[in-house]
Amino acid sequence: MTMQPRKTALTASLLGVFAAHNCEEVAHFYRDIEALPHRIRECGPWSSQQDFALATGLLTGASALALVAGACLPHGKLQQVLVLGPPICSGG
Repeated sequence: MTMQPRKTALTASLLGVFAAHNCEEVAHFYRDIEALPHRIRECGPWSSQQDFALATGLLTGASALALVAGACLPHGKLQQVLVLGPPICSGG
């Protein structure tokens, strides 16, 4: 399935804004990490800027795949997939 031009532009815009936001998060890592409580700093992917960048990149990639897949579905199918799951919607 392909996307309509307007949907393609909207999807690309959303992905661009999300990626730019995540780049900003990585760039301000050392400033923002100090604001977190010590207990939270020890958990999660923020032990180093490189680990945080990798985790953020994986999140951005997964979000991009989900957004593009959802945008390619016929109208109304995305809601079915989110609620019922892909196997039910595909008839399998």
